[in-house]
Amino acid sequence: MDSDFELLFRRQGIVKFTYHPETLTDPQVLAQRWCHPPTGGEYLIDKFYRLFGKNDFRKVLRRIYTAESGVARDRLAENCGDVQLHEYLAFLSHQELAVEQDGLVYKHPRYRTVSGIGRTLEWYVARWFQEFLQCPARYKIHIPDMGDSGDLDVVTFLEGMFIWAECKSGRHITDAQLQRFRERAQAYTPVMAILLIDTDDKKAIQRYVERLNNLDDLVNTLGEPLYPLEVKNQREWLYWRGRAMYVVGAPNSIEESLVAALRLYQGYVKFVPFVG
Repeated sequence: MDSDFELLFRRQGIVKFTYHPETLTDPQVLAQRWCHPPTGGEYLIDKFYRLFGKNDFRKVLRRIYTAESGVARDRLAENCGDVQLHEYLAFLSHQELAVEQDGLVYKHPRYRTVSGIGRTLEWYVARWFQEFLQCPARYKIHIPDMGDSGDLDVVTFLEGMFIWAECKSGRHITDAQLQRFRERAQAYTPVMAILLIDTDDKKAIQRYVERLNNLDDLVNTLGEPLYPLEVKNQREWLYWRGRAMYVVGAPNSIEESLVAALRLYQGYVKFVPFVG
């Protein structure tokens, strides 16, 4: 599948690029170590992947990995309840992803350099495209000629269709990051450029959409954007702007949000005539 991905990417006119190979462990990606951990438990080989797709599990993991000095167990229970939290913490402990001591939960020392779940989110989205849609996908794609020293978070090709997903795991997205998303969507001309914001806070999504609209240089005589992002799916908080730009939250699950974006393209956008 590596060769398929590289060939499809070169066909976009992008010759120089690198990405994280699947044969190497990424130290910034949280991962499952065992199916039969030495400390107990028995798990499916893709248990972590399945859990990471759950909103409440990601909230727990995010809190653990963004806390400087551990997080109280009762604070974590706010995200999922005591029973579910017990299951999650048992798994995280067995997989050496978290440790609990004196009522506080800490990230495991093995991951002391990891300060969030952003890279793991990118890995998950690429894996989702591979597993759920059976298409070549990679994360952390570096293009030397990009100019802004950044990377494309996730790139995939669905029946040859170039799709790029920018993944944000936190609520602190700067105007500079939003501007880069707009500029890259125009520079690399994917069929779909998806800004996936991993939050179930509807007001936060609305604020980011408003900020993206305010960054638009094309305005009418009233100073309003000529082509604003428009809401197209209230349930998944999916917004779309002419041709290729999508913004979506994760009110229910990442999977449902990505499917909603794909459904909008297949059922509507690809039949819309664009000029220019």
